Amino acid sequence: RLIAYYGAVANAERGYLAGLHLWVVSREGGDETNVSAELDRQSYLTFHEHYGLIPVESPCWSPDSSRLYFNAADHGDEAVFSVNASGGPATRISTQHAQAFAPQLSGDGQTVLCLASTPTRPFEVCAVPAAGGSLAARTDANPWLKECHGLVEPELISFKGPRDVDIQGWLIRPSVPSEDAGYPLI
Repeated sequence: RLIAYYGAVANAERGYLAGLHLWVVSREGGDETNVSAELDRQSYLTFHEHYGLIPVESPCWSPDSSRLYFNAADHGDEAVFSVNASGGPATRISTQHAQAFAPQLSGDGQTVLCLASTPTRPFEVCAVPAAGGSLAARTDANPWLKECHGLVEPELISFKGPRDVDIQGWLIRPSVPSEDAGYPLI
């Protein structure tokens, strides 16, 4: 009955297309609804620091067609979100810092499977409860990484920028501590 797709909204004030959103339309057409309109995040095409622009997979329907699962950029992450198929607030499903792509729902609708990567663990097949939670790896494609001691987990930092705007960044300390008291910040 329904088709989900990604589409941009024209931003007449600035003269360009605003970020891509998730839309639903009936097979007959003419009743398009931006179901992720309340989410101020970019969906579909995303930027990954190692691979450049990545075209994200199609949105995934729940077994009863009441919800959609999709990717959106969020605070330095590429996260899995869920939204009601008729629209409304979108909910972030994957809660940890990671790049999670290509969500697929299990047959019972209880688990979302996806590909996920962190700065210290390359892509693995991961699972997250459809109701939300932490990603759990289901594969171990790079077991040799357990013996690498030079990988550093980035620390999320926030600071105030011009006009008191919150700015987010990542602090990555050297893997071997320095003898002096501090590190340069770029």
